[in-house]
Amino acid sequence: MLAWAGCYVFSRRANSPKTCYQFASNAVFGAFAIGFFFARLGFIVGQWSYFHGDVLAMLDVRDGGFSVGSGLVAAALYVSYSIHRHPVIRSTLLWTGVATSVVMLPLYVAVSLLLRSASMPVPMVGSLEGSPVNLSDFKDKPLVINFWATWCPPCRREMPAMARAQRDNPDIHIVLINQSESPAQVRAFLAEQELELNNMLMDVSGDVSREFGVAVLPTTLFYSRDGKLIYRHVGGVSDASLAKAIRILQAESTP
Repeated sequence: MLAWAGCYVFSRRANSPKTCYQFASNAVFGAFAIGFFFARLGFIVGQWSYFHGDVLAMLDVRDGGFSVGSGLVAAALYVSYSIHRHPVIRSTLLWTGVATSVVMLPLYVAVSLLLRSASMPVPMVGSLEGSPVNLSDFKDKPLVINFWATWCPPCRREMPAMARAQRDNPDIHIVLINQSESPAQVRAFLAEQELELNNMLMDVSGDVSREFGVAVLPTTLFYSRDGKLIYRHVGGVSDASLAKAIRILQAESTP
């Protein structure tokens, strides 16, 4: 919306404002669409081994898997092509880009720094057996915390990926904290789905999720060994998007 507003404002300075705005807004829309497509395509290519030729999984963008670099390059090339085709929009797109960057870049940096500056809470949670567990016990390795519930469809879909990630990444802890359900419900779900998951913990009151600032299920948090938040993913994950996030976590946690 900010980019379209910039197009409207800066196109008014052109000799033919209506034509300039039309060309510029089309260029912005095209850049977003092409950037989105190639960001997803770049992610698919980078994580190809996890898709096993499953076209539906490739099209399912709910896992949040995108290659930002690929998307930005594709969008920039499309904007360059649009300027070459319609030179009248050069100034409009230039000033729109500058204005958008001036507003969004500091906001992005501020939010990123704020998230990374927060240390990981270490509340007490319960195990499936009812014994107390302190999350500080998991700080000897990089840590992934997934907040989930059996009634949540994307939570249910991502559980097999979590199980495979636990099996394939012994160098990190993957902890799953169920929200406001009973141990019996969780056991029944695991038995029904034939899942074997370690580190299954219980947050019956919902206090732990609030302490972590989690408002949406599922949410997955990635912490370095020193307790710094590296990445927050809201929504379901796939094998591919989880593997990519874990690689980032491992790279950030390497001394």
